[in-house]
Amino acid sequence: MTAQPARGNSSRLRWPAFFLAVLGCAASAVLLGMEGADDTGPGSPWSALCAPTATINCNHVLRSPWARFGPFPMSTIGLAYFVSLAAWFMAIGAPNRAGRAWHLVPLTLCGVGLCASILLTYVMAARLPVWCTWCLAVHAVNALLFVFSMLMWRKAKRLPEATPPCDAFPSAARAGIVIFAAVGLVLLAVTGSIAYRAQAAARLFQLELLAATNTPDYIVWRYSQSPVRAIDVSSQAVVQGPPDAPNSLVVFTDYQCPQCGAFATYLQWLLKQHSKLLSCAVLHFPMSRSCNPHGPEGYHPYACEAARAAEAAALVGTPAQAETLHRLLYGSDGGLGGGFIEKLAVEAGLDRAQFLEAMHSAAVARRIEEDVALAHSLGVEGTPALFFNGRRLQNWRILTSDVKPKIDVKATDALWRILLAAEPVPGAASDR
Repeated sequence: MTAQPARGNSSRLRWPAFFLAVLGCAASAVLLGMEGADDTGPGSPWSALCAPTATINCNHVLRSPWARFGPFPMSTIGLAYFVSLAAWFMAIGAPNRAGRAWHLVPLTLCGVGLCASILLTYVMAARLPVWCTWCLAVHAVNALLFVFSMLMWRKAKRLPEATPPCDAFPSAARAGIVIFAAVGLVLLAVTGSIAYRAQAAARLFQLELLAATNTPDYIVWRYSQSPVRAIDVSSQAVVQGPPDAPNSLVVFTDYQCPQCGAFATYLQWLLKQHSKLLSCAVLHFPMSRSCNPHGPEGYHPYACEAARAAEAAALVGTPAQAETLHRLLYGSDGGLGGGFIEKLAVEAGLDRAQFLEAMHSAAVARRIEEDVALAHSLGVEGTPALFFNGRRLQNWRILTSDVKPKIDVKATDALWRILLAAEPVPGAASDR
């Protein structure tokens, strides 16, 4: 009797089983992506693949108690299950007769999975009002996997006996390595799904927080609850807008702060649109210990130098030159070291020698010290810090609900029209 090939003629069964397991992984990943969506809304990009109807609603099924096993969603368990089977069928496939005992591993796993699929299909039919088409797809794949696994077992039983025992396939060592690798893949899949769910939960919380606080009504109400503070702005401070404007704004800024740059850009638009309603004083609160004892250590290393540059430009240059340098400092994207500020000053039209002398003068240093001391007395800890008509304005913009939120310019304009009393303030406090 001759020894049979290690795997017999198993490829015709092995690879279909492997690809079915991969399909199961993909379908389970889709269900995982739909976790947490509501019954009607989009919830996630995958929800469109199971559009709610009178009889179909994947989101509803996934939110039912049957969609969890202990702390884990069934989609996570399904993903781990199919990952294990895919690893086995890819690395081993069908056994020969001498090694068929090892095939009890995937066969038992498929049997348990089939029982779970039958139970969950029954639950959708008898206990829930709607079906989940993606769940049904997973259960169909599971049933086919069980069929292919049974065919492999039967085929192995019909193969002739191998001669030496060492010809058994898979060997104990090979099967053990694959099981160990499959456990690792399962842990990786579970960890990944938990991380995904945590990210989805954080995103849902972000959206709910935005929905509650990212509105003009809420921002105006919170602003109205802030106490009115007396803000003694230095006569040397740069003030934009008419001095007799009915509304005043004090901004503490840092030239290495991206949000400060975003507000500076919007402020120019605001002053242009409401030129008679607002005056604004831009003061300094560099987030650097080199000139601000209340700032973090090493956070914005060039912020103090940039603040001195802005003050020097206001001291020795024209208003237009100072405004140009002010804009260039924000637009430098944080790259202000290596003499770059001097280049910006020359680009703004300032005399280099006069600019450098003023930049390192005691008068400029004193101006920044005054601004920092004033900011600290008002409780400022970060930038941009806005005080509108003496009250702290915690939020100056409305954001979009994108994954990476951007400024909703139209809604932000509406917010500032309310603040500036360019239109009635809904529900504002009477003392405003």
